[in-house]
Amino acid sequence: MDAGAVIGLLRTLKHDFFNHLQVISGYLQLNKTSEGKEYIRRVVDEYGEFSKITRLSLPEAALALLLSRHEAVQKGIEMVFEVQTDLAGAGLPGEKAGFCLEAALAEAVFALLSPQVKQRQAKVCLKEEQGGYACLVDFFAGGAGREGEQRIKERIGEVNGCLAHHGGRAEFRVTGERGQILLYFPKR
Repeated sequence: MDAGAVIGLLRTLKHDFFNHLQVISGYLQLNKTSEGKEYIRRVVDEYGEFSKITRLSLPEAALALLLSRHEAVQKGIEMVFEVQTDLAGAGLPGEKAGFCLEAALAEAVFALLSPQVKQRQAKVCLKEEQGGYACLVDFFAGGAGREGEQRIKERIGEVNGCLAHHGGRAEFRVTGERGQILLYFPKR
């Protein structure tokens, strides 16, 4: 994670914030109160998910998720998060968790960049499980082809090696045209 990427993320967040204020101001000026309220509700929901990410107890993991989302959006890919845990008891260093998350999400973005892909969306679910934490990344992998799938398998194999040192694991599987990357972080 480099400083330039973090600054780019902060610039985008600032830009988005001011855009939201301008939209709300416009609704108020036009006396479109109900539309303004609905817009505010959507923004609050969006920032609620963002807040769950920033509250992760491993700051490196949070930053990896935010930077990965930012990079995906820059490439026209939607990244949807469902964060059900704060990783408070994760039994691996934050920098390792961040590296693994960033690598996994980069591979999902790689698969979604194929010209054959129409639905450019990755769903990321982070939840607590018995004995650890699971991060499941679900995406359309049908456009990656055999070479692309092989690249993803190799990269996730590297991630698996990193996690294995801490009692975790990483897997990549394809079912039909859907790809799934599973990262498992052990508890302390």
